Amino acid sequence: MKASKTSIAKKMIMWVVLSSILIATIISFFYLQNDYKKKLVSVQNQLVDIEKGYGDALASSIYAEDEDQTLNAINGILKLPDMVQVDIFSEDDPDPMLSKVNEKYKSLTKQERKDLGIHKKVPIIQVTEEGKEHIANMFLTVSLEGAKKKIKDQIFIFSIIQLAQVLLVSLIIWMIFKSLVSRHLSHMAKFAEEMDLNDLSGDGLKLGRKKAEKDDELDDLVFSFNDMR
Repeated sequence: MKASKTSIAKKMIMWVVLSSILIATIISFFYLQNDYKKKLVSVQNQLVDIEKGYGDALASSIYAEDEDQTLNAINGILKLPDMVQVDIFSEDDPDPMLSKVNEKYKSLTKQERKDLGIHKKVPIIQVTEEGKEHIANMFLTVSLEGAKKKIKDQIFIFSIIQLAQVLLVSLIIWMIFKSLVSRHLSHMAKFAEEMDLNDLSGDGLKLGRKKAEKDDELDDLVFSFNDMR
């Protein structure tokens, strides 16, 4: 039974495609992982900035029992990127004094909002003549959905770019291989099939290409083939 024919170029291209995809996937994984870590650091820095920027104002408004001013500060916090919820608890009360949720996340349950990202407890300290007084705690919830969405978008974009690059490079390699190697091997095979062992006269095998200054592997194969003939 005669085996089915295939092409060296096809096999080579298959390995090039698979190797390129594997290498691109590994590189992209480490890049995206590093980018995600940077986003986490950015979110954590934002929470630190909230503590520094709003801590004193909240302490003053809570200490003075100015609910309007406290709500203004909370609303300002919720306008920051990816902020989900702000809760303020007094020291001796398990229920929040004030609790406000970003409009974007109001349709979610309490547990769903909690699962969105990371949390931070910020002590509210009021400086008085007697010293520092711990008057409340602020609990911040910030979502990581923005970071996850950014990573998903990058994965999609990287996939399209890498696929296009792999296909283009593979096509170029296939064309080069076919032009420089594959067609000459086919010519050799055809010459061998048509060779008459009873009449070995003639010029022998020629590749029909320009003579280069140096011989390559195909030239060596032609010389060996003609010597054997």
